[in-house]
Amino acid sequence: VSVYARSDNSSVPIGEKDFGLTAAGSVPAGKVLSVISLDGDPLTANTPHLVQATYRTADGQSIGTQPVTWTIDPPVTGVSIGPSPTTTGADGKTVTSIEYTGSGTATATVKASAGTTPDIGTLQVDFAQTVSLPGTGTMQLAGPDNTQGLTEGTPYKLTCTYQDKNGNLVPANTRVLWYAAPSDKLAFSGGSGAQQGDPANTSYTQGATGQATINVTAQAGSNIADAVIGTTGIFNPAAGAYDHSDPDLVLGFANKSLQGIMLDKPFAHSALPKNDEVVPTDLTEVVAGRIALSGSGNASQPVRLIPTPGQAGLTVWQTTDLKTPLTLQYDGTQKQYYYSLT
Repeated sequence: VSVYARSDNSSVPIGEKDFGLTAAGSVPAGKVLSVISLDGDPLTANTPHLVQATYRTADGQSIGTQPVTWTIDPPVTGVSIGPSPTTTGADGKTVTSIEYTGSGTATATVKASAGTTPDIGTLQVDFAQTVSLPGTGTMQLAGPDNTQGLTEGTPYKLTCTYQDKNGNLVPANTRVLWYAAPSDKLAFSGGSGAQQGDPANTSYTQGATGQATINVTAQAGSNIADAVIGTTGIFNPAAGAYDHSDPDLVLGFANKSLQGIMLDKPFAHSALPKNDEVVPTDLTEVVAGRIALSGSGNASQPVRLIPTPGQAGLTVWQTTDLKTPLTLQYDGTQKQYYYSLT
């Protein structure tokens, strides 16, 4: 095992020491919760960064999915961490984000807790307004043109452009690992060049482009305002850190209220009142339709339902599926009724 030590003073050379390992006499008992920064240390202020916890048995075996609670202990003004809790995957790992919003520098201790005992893992992180780690490459991330209001359940292509410490594009087939917070609500797939057996968050740079791509999908109903995406690359002993994205990419996934409407028939059997609030109770007065709704908080979104010309009816939703009253309005010129969720 090689251990590297790096000073905050860039003029001080990196220290390195190799340590040999010997087989343990017996397998240790218990569980171990460890925490690392995926974006190195120190971290740039006023932008989110990713920290990762690994929760396994002392001999490195998976213990299945487990909730991990994250805190800053003791609290530090301007430093926040979340979401919390997050859930480990089959590999025992989970990711959340940390950010310092303020001027100057700050130091905080990340505390992760899991299990009934509980098991504790801690990590000290430092923040600075400007961070430069000599010897590291750069990883620039790009996503969809509009990074907010993205649709849950839809995969979005992400691109990492990877340059070495000299500004040259890295060779083809350089591995890029992708991370996301909250890790239990975001899934990666389709990494460029990924082979069978590679973890789902793996991709490789292609040709002479220095670019690796992957898809990210948010779990339906997750409603993630600030999903943080980051990458890591090659470990640089001279810098004592992995190449990593800085800044990380922030995406917003929101519930979509109205996704579509399909009508079974063009009009209701009889007229319904104009400008009235109605909760249908007699299904003989209602023609069944289908409307795909997800999420909440999107009140007063109009849905136009056009009746057959000459008919004063309205196609509305069935009673058993209607959770809120319908405000009915009539447009005499266009001979249209429409309603909105209230």
